[in-house]
Amino acid sequence: AGGDAEVVHVAVTTIEGGRLRVKASEQGYHLLEYSNEDGTSVAMRKEEDVEFESLHALLSHHSKAYRESFAGELGDALSALGALQGSRRSSSSASGEEGGYS
Repeated sequence: AGGDAEVVHVAVTTIEGGRLRVKASEQGYHLLEYSNEDGTSVAMRKEEDVEFESLHALLSHHSKAYRESFAGELGDALSALGALQGSRRSSSSASGEEGGYS
């Protein structure tokens, strides 16, 4: 089973317009280079030289707009789920059925 692990380089544009060059491998996702929206390369600090478990984690760390967008989508999905569960409880109560919730 000897062989080199596959490495893929990915170019990502953030919601803000920044450009990331990312290395993806079995070890995770590693930011190689970041340019802001006007194309200026941004020097990375030593503490930013880390592997992320997922592209989501990397984007959450490097893009405030991505974090906010993801949080908004998650909040909307949880609200919809809560509304769905609430309507099921209401219809169960109206029909005289007992729910499994206490």
